[in-house]
Amino acid sequence: MNSHLPVKESLNKFRKGVVCQIPERCLWWIAKVEGTGDDLVLNRILTAWIDESEEQDMKVLSRTLRSASAPPEPEVFTRQEMEVCQAM
Repeated sequence: MNSHLPVKESLNKFRKGVVCQIPERCLWWIAKVEGTGDDLVLNRILTAWIDESEEQDMKVLSRTLRSASAPPEPEVFTRQEMEVCQAM
């Protein structure tokens, strides 16, 4: 197993213990006002740590502002009919 990925102990369909691993870039968001749910929900999810530090907030803000201040990239809209004509 890849040691840097989150793991969770669970049961397979035969009720045998297994260790599950969440793959990179696989993400589920569970959000509701009262919290993430009861034990049934919590027993079926892999939790991930999120960096909530002020340093990380500043990095995100800096990137967001840099992106917002950059000139917009030109949008190119090509209709399928034009692509067909160009290919011919």
